[in-house]
Amino acid sequence: MLLAAMQGVPGELYEAARIDGAGRFQQFWKITVPMIMPTIIITTMLRIIWTANYMDLVFVMTGGRPGQFQYYYACSFLCYSLQEVKGGGSNGYGGFASNHAYRCASCLS
Repeated sequence: MLLAAMQGVPGELYEAARIDGAGRFQQFWKITVPMIMPTIIITTMLRIIWTANYMDLVFVMTGGRPGQFQYYYACSFLCYSLQEVKGGGSNGYGGFASNHAYRCASCLS
């Protein structure tokens, strides 16, 4: 979206600024940024809304707790799966736990 907005800035503005003696930095801050500001605002608002939509997932994974709770959650499943595999395991609980730990770790990274 930002690339399309930047391509939509008329070249005549840059040419006029160059004739007036503006450098590249001044052209960017005085022409490009004001012209694409509506796009920046809209994309920022959309990103905030999309991020807020994941709040339920974060709350379910962390239980509302701060810190490294996610790390301990994934590690506890990994330790459980290793104990099941080493001890012979029964009914595939070790495989299930390791699969779950892998999915949790991949979601957190």
